[in-house]
Amino acid sequence: HGYRLRSIRVAAGSAKSALGYAQPRHLAMTQNSLTTSAANEDALLHEAVVLTKNNITENSGSTTDFRKNFSETAFFMPKLRTDASGTVTLAFTLPESLTSWNFTAFAHSARMDYGLLDTTVVARREFMVQAAMPRYVRAGDRVTLPATLQNISGKEISGRLICSIAEAQKEQTLHTFTHPYCLKPGESRTVEITFPTDDKHPMLVCRFMAEGGEFSDGEEHFLPVLSHRVPVVRSIPFSMEEAGTRTLRIDTLWTD
Repeated sequence: HGYRLRSIRVAAGSAKSALGYAQPRHLAMTQNSLTTSAANEDALLHEAVVLTKNNITENSGSTTDFRKNFSETAFFMPKLRTDASGTVTLAFTLPESLTSWNFTAFAHSARMDYGLLDTTVVARREFMVQAAMPRYVRAGDRVTLPATLQNISGKEISGRLICSIAEAQKEQTLHTFTHPYCLKPGESRTVEITFPTDDKHPMLVCRFMAEGGEFSDGEEHFLPVLSHRVPVVRSIPFSMEEAGTRTLRIDTLWTD
């Protein structure tokens, strides 16, 4: 369910490169230099915006389409070759994070002429829910997870935020939270949920689903629960300077 971006075209030695909906901030030219035309300077945009579609909720029920792919690297293509006209065309699918992505392209010729393209792609929705997740928690912790709701649709949205915490292996639901909300156009709000952890469930699945009107958005994250026990290593140093037998007491390793 990633976000499909329109093809990217990088024309070597040309000032007509474009990314998605906007031209790149820098134009790549040959002869070991980066130059831009004064006539085109005002037309250059600093970022391209990818406005993805929200899940549409029907009157008969709700959707459970959670965003799950939050990779930090969208793609890496280190070996691309131009066609006969000097153009490279590539297409990729963005991960499902609603964030800003840096796009960088470096091209060079056999004579070591080079060029650089650098711009930003912003992926967002008209209605978004974004949870701030820790890398892990410890067994026995009392965890508080904030989820931010944001409305940029231009109209008021009201509904409910449903948060569930489940055991990852057996899909056993441990905690469920429901929070109503009403967001005006351009408004955002943060909702916090709090729950305890234990050593019986080493991996949790945290799901956040916000439904309201014709919009819905959701995220799914895995949350490792590490043991609160810390291994302790104890040792008894000794040295042998001559041949013989030496007896050491090891029962002191288990005394506090």
